[in-house]
Amino acid sequence: MPDSTMLQSEDLQERYERYKAKIKNFTIMNDIFMRNVLKKKECTEYILQVIMEDEGITVIDQALQKDYKNLQGRSATLDCVAKDASNRQFNVEIQGDNEEASPKRARYHCGLLDMNILNPRESFDALPDTYVIFITRNDILGFHLPIYHIDKEIIETKEAFDDGQHIIYVNASRRDSTELGHLMHDLHCKDASEMYSDILSTRVRELKESEKGVKEMCKELEEIYNEGEQSGVQKGIQKGELKKARETVFALLEMGMPVEQITKAIELALSLLSMSFGYGTKKYSFENGQIKTATEYFGERQDAMQELGKQRQVATEYIQDICRAVMWFSNKYHDTAYNLDAEITIGFDDSYVEDKQAKLEAMRADALSFPEVPILKVWYMMEKYNIPEDEAKKYMQYTDEPIDDVDD
Repeated sequence: MPDSTMLQSEDLQERYERYKAKIKNFTIMNDIFMRNVLKKKECTEYILQVIMEDEGITVIDQALQKDYKNLQGRSATLDCVAKDASNRQFNVEIQGDNEEASPKRARYHCGLLDMNILNPRESFDALPDTYVIFITRNDILGFHLPIYHIDKEIIETKEAFDDGQHIIYVNASRRDSTELGHLMHDLHCKDASEMYSDILSTRVRELKESEKGVKEMCKELEEIYNEGEQSGVQKGIQKGELKKARETVFALLEMGMPVEQITKAIELALSLLSMSFGYGTKKYSFENGQIKTATEYFGERQDAMQELGKQRQVATEYIQDICRAVMWFSNKYHDTAYNLDAEITIGFDDSYVEDKQAKLEAMRADALSFPEVPILKVWYMMEKYNIPEDEAKKYMQYTDEPIDDVDD
């Protein structure tokens, strides 16, 4: 029988050969390749010099593919954020998708930059000028111009409202004989020898033709592949745990344990399993000898939400198919390297209003059903009295009252 390590090594080698073929077709308009090109600050510097028409720009610091969060925890990954010697901040984004380059997306990026600049108690006047630069595959704004500069103005006076916030759209489909047109040409080149810029061509040649550069690119593509694998492994773990639970039920029945005791034991185990996956205590249930999955909805809208759940399942499958079709098309015609086997997660906004009393009743029922899991009583008290976890635990240390009495 072949050694498993040897098989893994052969699989890795086969993937690396595929990666090398992909790398040859990459252009700087490809997200993965772009961030590797820009690891050389000289490349970021050159791109900014051309777009800003300022040869004096010197990049002193930059961050690539960094997550920025707002106060609500909503995050966005910014391709490149650079700071120059004048303390100006630049966010450079390569956008192949029109939706990813919408005006409101640009506005959001401006806000994220501002929120992550000032230190506590620092004056607002210390905010530097910021530039959000979207290099778009198509002419998003539709005026057939190579570049668009967007600044604010006072409508009544037509005077500039100089708050230091600037948005620039660069139309990458315009590749004329200007310096900007030459840059757009270079961003679409697969072959370094066809580029105008020595700075960009040197970096592209390094990543595509040198042993070190190709190895660096293959390593990054392998990391992306492994992320997809990990997602699949997590699903497998959940399925495996449920399979073990089913086997346990049958083993206990064969040993002659009463059904009522088995039911209670399995329900407790399933609740703990459900909580370990972050689903709460009602994700899995044990009914008529079968383990079922369910989503618990509270209040008078339960039937409507269950019907909505069915519709969402169908919608999810359609959306996933559409996403994979788009990824395939992008890989084939736009030099991208999306993993078609990666998990695609669709999130829906559950913005319905919960029936507070019904939710409390359900939490109370959980605590009464599983007195051997004291944290359920803690959670119930936290929800009912709107107190933090440490206060709820402290109360439990000084009382042996059953939850029925606590409820009263």
